[in-house]
Amino acid sequence: MKIEYLEAALSDLDNITDYYFALFGIESAMKVYDQIRTSVGQLDEYPGSGVPCRDRQLKILGYRELYSGRFVIVYRVDEGEQKVYINHIADTQTDYPNLYKTL
Repeated sequence: MKIEYLEAALSDLDNITDYYFALFGIESAMKVYDQIRTSVGQLDEYPGSGVPCRDRQLKILGYRELYSGRFVIVYRVDEGEQKVYINHIADTQTDYPNLYKTL
C-alpha cells in the first residue's frame, strides 16, 4: 500500500522534531524522526498493525492508532485506493485525543 501523510501529520512531525532539536540537539531530533518514519513505514505491508481508535466515532470510520515509543500515529486505510492516510502524530503524554476533533 502507498502511504500518504496529510498536512496535519506533516506539521505534527515537524513540530515534534523541532521540539527535540531545540531541547536535545540534532541527534535526538533525528532519532525521533527516524523512529516515527520507520513505524509508519511498516504500514505499507501491515496496514492493520495498529489498533482501532478508542474514540467510538473514529473507530466506526475506520481510524486506527499505531504506537511508536511515546508517540501515537493516527491513520486510516483506504482499501479501494490501496492507501494508508497518516492523519496525526502526537506525543502520548499530551491530550492527543483532542486531535480527533480535527479528523
